[in-house]
Amino acid sequence: MSKPIPDRTNPLCGCAVCGRVRVKGGGWSAPAGKQELSVSTHDICPECMRRLYPQFAHIADRLQAELSAEASELQQKAQAP
Repeated sequence: MSKPIPDRTNPLCGCAVCGRVRVKGGGWSAPAGKQELSVSTHDICPECMRRLYPQFAHIADRLQAELSAEASELQQKAQAP
């Protein structure tokens, strides 16, 4: 997984439940140090959403699929000559 790097255009986003942080490409990673202690904004990761709000699991699944598709598309563009 990529290391999260917060800046003004891409604030560090942490799960309000488990504390994991969102990384480039839409994935979630365990905090890696002091940097993650200063989370700029909060969200809820797909796993916590499924566990705490099972009635909204379909939304978490859809969002995760969309993020995976975006990440794949960006990766393909980066590899194109």
